[in-house]
Amino acid sequence: MGVDLPPEPGSLFGGLLTVCVNDEYKRDRKVLAEGALLVLLGGASSFLTVYALSALGSLL
Repeated sequence: MGVDLPPEPGSLFGGLLTVCVNDEYKRDRKVLAEGALLVLLGGASSFLTVYALSALGSLL
């Protein structure tokens, strides 16, 4: 009753990638721009989180 994992983890992520990335991005520029913006915001927030935690660590 469990999920059978593939013998290689790369094939699992490859399968997820083919499902998540499709031709809809080529047809709708707004979806592509929104996805790119979310990736940039995620990277910026990660950087700011690490910076803030390291600053707090150096103050303590």
